[in-house]
Amino acid sequence: MDLDDLEFDVDYIGPFRVLPERAFTLSGRINYEKTGVLGEHAYGMLAVSKLIGDDLHKNVGNWYEKYFDGWRLEVVDKLKPYIEIKLKKSDSLVNLVDVGQGMNQALPIVVCSFVSRPKSLIIYEQPELHLHPAAHGDLAELFVKSAKENKQRFLIETHSENILLRIRRLVVLNQYGFTCDDVVIYWINDGEIQEITIDDKGVLSDWPQGVFTENITEITELRKVLKNKES
Repeated sequence: MDLDDLEFDVDYIGPFRVLPERAFTLSGRINYEKTGVLGEHAYGMLAVSKLIGDDLHKNVGNWYEKYFDGWRLEVVDKLKPYIEIKLKKSDSLVNLVDVGQGMNQALPIVVCSFVSRPKSLIIYEQPELHLHPAAHGDLAELFVKSAKENKQRFLIETHSENILLRIRRLVVLNQYGFTCDDVVIYWINDGEIQEITIDDKGVLSDWPQGVFTENITEITELRKVLKNKES
């Protein structure tokens, strides 16, 4: 293996992302190499995208509109030099700081996933935080699409069953050319690391006992209660 194959830059976003200011300025900065540990540069990246006319702000806006019930994210610069990040739907236009945490906590993750940096390693901690479970799978698909199209690697720490389920489905579908060779799962418990693989049918190897069984357990117990009430 050529040592050049091991070279990549790292962008890490932690589990808690900063809220945007209601209005901000670029302060002369137009180059952002990283999104920032708190996702603090995501808003500047969107503003620069609008300024220079590239596709980043459009791609993020389209993604929001598709997966957040028609709310399209827009960069508003009518009060230059002040810039606002807003959400638009029909005749409604609201500042991002005035909506639920899911929408603003997801923004740095979505922005970073749309930036093309081949050979990069993008690390996310709990990207699903504050998001409705239905959106977890959509994020997973965004990561897969970005990894394949932009030749990037993702290291994701998550507690979301839906992220894992969507990844398994994309393997089976071979969506975006994504195969079982493109993903590996590590289960960490009491300092021990267990490697779990996915085959081309989406089946997991050596899945830890009792993990992600809460739904089945609750349904089983509910049925028991109903049966006892009827008897």
